[in-house]
Amino acid sequence: MAKKIHEFVKYLLSDIFSKISGIVAKPMFGRYGLFKHGLMFAIVKPDIGKLYFKVDKHNVVDYLDARMQPFMYTVKNRLVKLNYYELPWIILEDKEELEKWVNKAYQAALRK
Repeated sequence: MAKKIHEFVKYLLSDIFSKISGIVAKPMFGRYGLFKHGLMFAIVKPDIGKLYFKVDKHNVVDYLDARMQPFMYTVKNRLVKLNYYELPWIILEDKEELEKWVNKAYQAALRK
């Protein structure tokens, strides 16, 4: 039996990312990974409606300028920070701008 996909993730795929080809969601540890052509470029925390995009030295400044926070979690009393930063929600309102940010995150995943 297939696992039911979270409504927020369905919304992202059917509306927000509908014009960008090659994006699929896969459940991962209570969250979802967003993949473009097989490479993970984003993490979704559907329970709180947050979306994090992959960063590296080429695009992290965009997130820092917007004062966005990195994806972090705690394991064995240690804080772990991943190279994913919260996407500014204003980006979701402009499909052309969103595609630019998706492509930058995808390029960061390619460079990994």
